[in-house]
Amino acid sequence: MKTAKLTLGIVSIVLSLVILFQSCAAGLGSALENNKKDTSGSAGVFTGLFFIVAGIIGIAARKSKGGAIAAAIIYGLAGIIGIAATGIFKDLLVWGVISFIFAAVYIISTFTQKYGKAPEEKWPCYILLFQPRIAQSGGFFLPFTWYTVEKWETTSIQVGRR
Repeated sequence: MKTAKLTLGIVSIVLSLVILFQSCAAGLGSALENNKKDTSGSAGVFTGLFFIVAGIIGIAARKSKGGAIAAAIIYGLAGIIGIAATGIFKDLLVWGVISFIFAAVYIISTFTQKYGKAPEEKWPCYILLFQPRIAQSGGFFLPFTWYTVEKWETTSIQVGRR
């Protein structure tokens, strides 16, 4: 799911450039027609900006649950603006639906992706305690005890004559 969120973030940033270009053209067309009621060009600018913001949040926080929720909310806002403000800029409806699809992916990821830190691999710490002793046969042996994180273990090594 992390790869999907990274991909959606990158695609979102690229699409935002297309949305911004189209909304500027729609705003220019609306201004040339002297249409004072149509606000789809400026709504497209906001949709494009929301795509940029949600894409950056999606990339930067793809490993956190809060980042996924924030990106989903921003994509949802972009979708609402895109669908509600469709006027002369008819492609804004398409960008609104795409925004809702991206929001759905981020919402699904909050439930399916496992968040949290992976458990660190524990390297055992050994403490050796040597206790040399002389054996009855004339040699000596080295009983030692080592301590690990889990338990105490005791072993003896016979050195010398038997």
